[in-house]
Amino acid sequence: MQIVPIGSEIDIPERIAVCPICGAKLIVESIDEWEESEDDDQFWIVSETGLHLTCSSSPSLDSDNWDAWFNWHFSMPYVDWLPIEMRVTQMVRERVRFVEAREASCNPPVVSIELPGVPDCQPALFDAGD
Repeated sequence: MQIVPIGSEIDIPERIAVCPICGAKLIVESIDEWEESEDDDQFWIVSETGLHLTCSSSPSLDSDNWDAWFNWHFSMPYVDWLPIEMRVTQMVRERVRFVEAREASCNPPVVSIELPGVPDCQPALFDAGD
């Protein structure tokens, strides 16, 4: 179990999951909903619907390619993205507890979710085409 400040960046290793459309690295775009941990009320966990993913291949919003990229990646979000978001959210809920940062100047760490016993050479568990 990892205990980290709210606002920490969550890293999704490519062997855990990749973009369901193009196979690129996933990014936790935001966590916008929390629940108190049932284990200990001083900790927070991400809610079942509070974690949102996106693809690292996203162009900048002002790019001429953004609309085409967005339409390609998110034409069927409940089919393509929801299953992976649910699995990644469950892994984060099982492995990470969040605490409120005590200081505004705190630099939250990058947290990598890992699966015990998954070797580095194994292909992504949740991958494009799953």
